[in-house]
Amino acid sequence: MTNLTDDDRTALGELADLLIPATATMPSATDVDVHTKWIDRAISARPELQKLIRPAIDAVKSGTADEALASLKAADEEALEVFLGTVSACYYMHPGVRKRIGYTGQNPVPIADGEAEYYLEGGLLDPVIERGPIYRNAG
Repeated sequence: MTNLTDDDRTALGELADLLIPATATMPSATDVDVHTKWIDRAISARPELQKLIRPAIDAVKSGTADEALASLKAADEEALEVFLGTVSACYYMHPGVRKRIGYTGQNPVPIADGEAEYYLEGGLLDPVIERGPIYRNAG
């Protein structure tokens, strides 16, 4: 559950739209509810994001989205990177956006007959095969 206020969401939306504006073929960040439904879903999955995106939200509240972007870039690049990653992830979670870019999700692709042999030709994987299996026990 988030504790983002309406003012927080408005600020988040302003900066998100600066980063992902509408184009002739794609919606803006707020057009697909990045600042409401999708940020809530992201925070539900990763609660620490709420604290990590706070500097970006607060920066917009104390000026314009352009000023906030410049301020964050100069003063807190890590907060800007977290915000950029979060907003873009929320944007691409939207089914309409995924459909427009032709992304159907991760689907299993069966190995074709002879495909494994193809990758073994030329010896590219010989060092890996010679090394043998390596892993860390997860238990």
